[in-house]
Amino acid sequence: AMETDAPAAAAAPAPEAAVEVPEHVAAYAAKLERLKNILSGKTPIGLYLDFLYRHNHADLQILRNIKGAVDARNSVTHSATILANALMHAGTTVDTFLRDNLDWLSRATNWAKFSATAGLGVIHKGHLSQGRALMAPYLPRNGHSGSPYSEGGALYALGLIHANHGSEVRTFLLEALRGASNEVTQHGACLGLGLAALGSEDEEAAEDIKAVLYTDSAVAGEAAGIGLGLVLAGSASERASDMLAYAHDTQHEKIIRGVALGLALMCYGREEGADALIEQMCRDQDPIIRYGGMYALGLAYRGTDNNGAVQRLLHYAVSDVSDDVRRAAVLCLGFVLMGVPEQCPRIVSLLAESFNPHVRYGAAMAVGLACAGSGLRDAVALLEPLTSDPVDFVRQGALIAQALVLVQQPEAKLEKFRKRLDKSIGDKHEEVMARMGAIMAAGILDAGGRNVTVGLRSRSGYFRRTAVIGLAVFTQYWYWYPLSFFLSLSFAPTALIGLNADLAMPVTAFDVGCKASQHAYLPPLTAEKKEEVSKLPTAVLSTTAKAKERARKKEAEKKGGAADGAKAGGDAMETDAPAAAAAPAPEAAVEVPEHVAAYAAKLERLKNILSGKTPIGLYLDFLYRHNHADLQILRNIKGAVDARNSVTHSATILANALMHAGTTVDTFLRDNLDWLSRATNWAKFSATAGLGVIHKGHLSQGRALMAPYLPRNGHSGSPYSEGGALYALGLIHANHGSEVRTFLLEALRGASNEVTQHGACLGLGLAALGSEDEEAAEDIKAVLYTDSAVAGEAAGIGLGLVLAGSASERASDMLAYAHDTQHEKIIRGVALGLALMCYGREEGADALIEQMCRDQDPIIRYGGMYALGLAYRGTDNNGAVQRLLHYAVSDVSDDVRRAAVLCLGFVLMGVPEQCPRIVSLLAESFNPHVRYGAAMAVGLACAGSGLRDAVALLEPLTSDPVDFVRQGALIAQALVLVQQPEAKLEKFRKRLDKSIGDKHEEVMARMGAIMAAGILDAGGRNVTVGLRSRSGYFRRTAVIGLAVFTQYWYWYPLSFFLSLSFAPTALIGLNADLAMPVTAFDVGCKASQHAYLPPLTAEKKEEVSKLPTAVLSTTAKAKERARKKEAEKKGGAADGAKAGGDAMETDAP
Repeated sequence: AMETDAPAAAAAPAPEAAVEVPEHVAAYAAKLERLKNILSGKTPIGLYLDFLYRHNHADLQILRNIKGAVDARNSVTHSATILANALMHAGTTVDTFLRDNLDWLSRATNWAKFSATAGLGVIHKGHLSQGRALMAPYLPRNGHSGSPYSEGGALYALGLIHANHGSEVRTFLLEALRGASNEVTQHGACLGLGLAALGSEDEEAAEDIKAVLYTDSAVAGEAAGIGLGLVLAGSASERASDMLAYAHDTQHEKIIRGVALGLALMCYGREEGADALIEQMCRDQDPIIRYGGMYALGLAYRGTDNNGAVQRLLHYAVSDVSDDVRRAAVLCLGFVLMGVPEQCPRIVSLLAESFNPHVRYGAAMAVGLACAGSGLRDAVALLEPLTSDPVDFVRQGALIAQALVLVQQPEAKLEKFRKRLDKSIGDKHEEVMARMGAIMAAGILDAGGRNVTVGLRSRSGYFRRTAVIGLAVFTQYWYWYPLSFFLSLSFAPTALIGLNADLAMPVTAFDVGCKASQHAYLPPLTAEKKEEVSKLPTAVLSTTAKAKERARKKEAEKKGGAADGAKAGGDAMETDAPAAAAAPAPEAAVEVPEHVAAYAAKLERLKNILSGKTPIGLYLDFLYRHNHADLQILRNIKGAVDARNSVTHSATILANALMHAGTTVDTFLRDNLDWLSRATNWAKFSATAGLGVIHKGHLSQGRALMAPYLPRNGHSGSPYSEGGALYALGLIHANHGSEVRTFLLEALRGASNEVTQHGACLGLGLAALGSEDEEAAEDIKAVLYTDSAVAGEAAGIGLGLVLAGSASERASDMLAYAHDTQHEKIIRGVALGLALMCYGREEGADALIEQMCRDQDPIIRYGGMYALGLAYRGTDNNGAVQRLLHYAVSDVSDDVRRAAVLCLGFVLMGVPEQCPRIVSLLAESFNPHVRYGAAMAVGLACAGSGLRDAVALLEPLTSDPVDFVRQGALIAQALVLVQQPEAKLEKFRKRLDKSIGDKHEEVMARMGAIMAAGILDAGGRNVTVGLRSRSGYFRRTAVIGLAVFTQYWYWYPLSFFLSLSFAPTALIGLNADLAMPVTAFDVGCKASQHAYLPPLTAEKKEEVSKLPTAVLSTTAKAKERARKKEAEKKGGAADGAKAGGDAMETDAP
């Protein structure tokens, strides 16, 4: 999977449990939902789309007349007619014209087919809920290779449908772009993704589009440059310098033009903030980049009427040597003057009379852009003479511009202009460019079923970014016709919709104080009826008629019964019933007023902060960028241990996962695939699960990253890989599992193998941690009751994770089941699950704790120790400490005694400095289980503190005569010393290296040393064991992660739970925009106190020179005699043998 510098956004927290909601809360939630729908645009989208469908007055006869007037073999007018139909029906979902003319439409080939498919995106613009379904016949499909032009056009159409509201199709478009191998498909995917993520600054989308740009394909690269600009619109991103440098490096004009326009879009609305980039582009030697500089200047100062920007554009309009640049400079005056449209005709009036046709075209388009939808007389007066200009493309621009000005004006103002368009379209001698402009103008005039205008501003007066950017890209049709569909982004319905408090439309009547002709729709045209000329009947001789009759009968006899069938077919009734029109969608994409959008943006920021989305994104980026995990350490470990030993093999995989936790860097695994492939059965389960730790927090791509290992319908893979992948998915989404909850539920329900069920239970428990999700709990309980030892153990833990801290009523049922089952694994899983349910409940859990601690089964008593420790975690409760100490010295089971001492660490987390003192005597116990528990208690309570007393207590235990005590002491010391200055770690690192490299060391101790090495360098040496949040509260996820981690004693794969306790050690400062300002810190200590440890270097073995072997003379003579004798036998071959004997010996294989 590709690693990116920018982490994907984190998922929302897991959904709440399905419980009965009080009515007043439900009412409040309903109001909140309404507010969300209004702010997100969902409510106006639905109302406007319904309006456009119901009040569609587009006249199909106009389109039929255009189709009949133009040559179907001419791709320019054919594409223009398709565009006109798309604009006329924009947002109406009515595609009747296309359905009625399928034969004519089928003549479109190559890029004309691309445009025809893309046009559907304009027709169904805003049809968000059904957009993908509508385009499904044309979209790329796995295992099916269709026309790249249809597929590319469909991806572009999908972007047009979801422009600025692309969350539902973002992932699909990303996958389509990554899977596209054809440059045409890539072209459509880049445009579609750019539209869907317009202005979102989506780093993942930007990275994927940039990758296409860097393939240096002219066709795909042009769209990639535009797509990047769309995604980063208005951001003035730091990527600008890289894009500009690439534009200088490439040899393709298409790519340069796409990049130049992309840079211009990035300057949108930045004003002086974009001046440096604009100046650099405008002074470039390449005219295409200077062309982009004109757009950058116009868009940066859009609607400001900035005198400096106007002067600079006028300067380039008369002085640049390139006609393209001069045309663009004049055209972009329209963007700057959008705020004062009445001034535009006056400012460009002289330019409209220029001798240069490119300047005249630019003047026409500037007026069209600035005065769009205004109907200004001065604008129309300036444009009318240009519609008769001697140059065809000037006439084209003037007709389009006049349509932009007159759209949605009273029909009395349009009558003359409509006749002008009919004349241009019907005139066979008119230039094709001018006819194209007239056809496009006809589409614009009747846009959206005669119910939309070019809406540059929202109702609150703010400029609509989507509209202005749509117009800017639309003007690129000069070079690339399919970009003309971007005009639909500027459309806004001309409906005034009144709602009551329930967001319902009351029955309302309006008194209009003007003639009906001022606002009435134009009556539909009627097809001209050609008079039928009566034709005299042709005289037929009787002999001829008789001969024909005989031939007919003879033919009928031959065909037999087929004659009746033919007759029946001939009499079949022809119907006029057209295909059913698509139903309108309940939603329509409209622009939200800027002040409302600003409020919505603040609300979204607040949600992202509270849900953890913002800090997760920042921390994940930090961990990736500052990863300092030393791969040489892992190589040394791998080289020191026996690959055939599953214990040390799994420990090495765990160490790698911990070292790279949250960094998304899996280089070590990729470099050692052969070694990794030796993992079998549960070792394979652990190896797959380790990916979940590495990609922890990679919420948006977690499922995609694990897809090769996850269960798939119709495909049966290794249950160990599948189970490990489901567990990994839970680790990635721990405590933020809303995106994968449904998938994990389905995977659990569909799993028939106990190993897969095991992974699914752990994964679902992690994803829904503490959510008290009833549905998840019921499904996990169903697995528990199957009485499978392997699946049941994980089900017990999974139930505890879902119901963590709830002290649920299910506890009595679970405890009863633990008594009924015969499987120790299930009993242990249930006991731990019950302990997790007691988390933080203190006295509220005493009844359950007492019941468990007095149980006859030692496994349930073992769970009772954890229940006591977790219920009173961090409280330093004297009663809890006394009870644990009592069981630590009195219980007959070593497991219970070990757990009792260990759980002192949870109770004393709030006062870590006291823990070494309290357990000091226990650390000297004759019982090794008690010593192990004392070591782990200190490790848990003092994690990340570096306390000297803790280290002093643990160091002697690292040399304990019992292997598992040494194991626990090494792990505990690593927990205490993680993220401490390297001066404190030097001695401990040497101790670890010695244990790992010592072939005579017990495998348990070597396992502990390997795990400790991973913990020391966790998260690329950038995380610690964070038991508390910054506000001082205990992190439930961290404490529970540590509790389950300690169960590695029984089940190694549970060691990955340690990653839940990790917290990055970064201090990230943000400004009011949640952006990271450039900041420098003065640190008053030596660099060695905070510097990263320099990477290790591989040891070089010195080559020992080998002395030549002594050869006796008698031996040499004997060999020579034998050689001569052999040569004599072979005759003439002797010379060849001699030549071969003298050949130089080399090491080359």
